[in-house]
Amino acid sequence: MGAGRQGVRGSRRLKAADRDELLLTLEQKLACGRLAAHEAAALLADEFVEFGASGKVWTKPEVVAAMASSQPIERTFEELTVRELSPSICLVTYRVIDATPRSSSLRSSLWRREGESWQMLFHQGTSVK
Repeated sequence: MGAGRQGVRGSRRLKAADRDELLLTLEQKLACGRLAAHEAAALLADEFVEFGASGKVWTKPEVVAAMASSQPIERTFEELTVRELSPSICLVTYRVIDATPRSSSLRSSLWRREGESWQMLFHQGTSVK
């Protein structure tokens, strides 16, 4: 009986690791602008809102439009973490360093699982001086 329980726990950990890897990959693609507008639209929930590092509040249509007209950004990611808040909600946090102009910000995003897919509900960037 003990071995079976460990197997289930091990399986859950593996699934959590796969989930975390997926969310971190999606987060980085969105943050660097490496997705087509329609791909970004599929990853953002209809009720998505972002509090940008500049203080601007962004909606899904504004983010999708901005991505359609922007070039990919060179960024370095540090301290990436995923915290499961519930079986269908995860918090992703990290520090991003932009190459040009040289700047740093702390980022956080809430992701919600919809069936087998994940969508970002909320994102916030805070400039680090």
